[in-house]
Amino acid sequence: MKNVKTINRQINKFMWSAFVALTACMMSTIIAFADDPPASNGDSASTIWNTVIDTICPYIIALGGVVCLIGGVNWALGFKSEDSDAQVRGIRTLIAGVAVSGVVLATQSLVKL
Repeated sequence: MKNVKTINRQINKFMWSAFVALTACMMSTIIAFADDPPASNGDSASTIWNTVIDTICPYIIALGGVVCLIGGVNWALGFKSEDSDAQVRGIRTLIAGVAVSGVVLATQSLVKL
């Protein structure tokens, strides 16, 4: 049992490191390949911030939709196999996807300058 906890900690540490690296790569790619790079025409910081928000938010909303879709499939497969644990995990995943999309939609206008 002690070895399992150690392995879980190592996996969690690796997953967070990979998440941070992937997020940094995605941010730099989005900024590099934007249709109108915000820093090229001398815009103010608020204009640059709004461009970044308008670029990133649709991707996060789509990610929440994908998580929601996966949760719905897991829930349906839980019904097929009559596995109540799978049904609960599917519902939780579905709710998590809806929450991600909902939080971004609700706060998108609040973070604009």
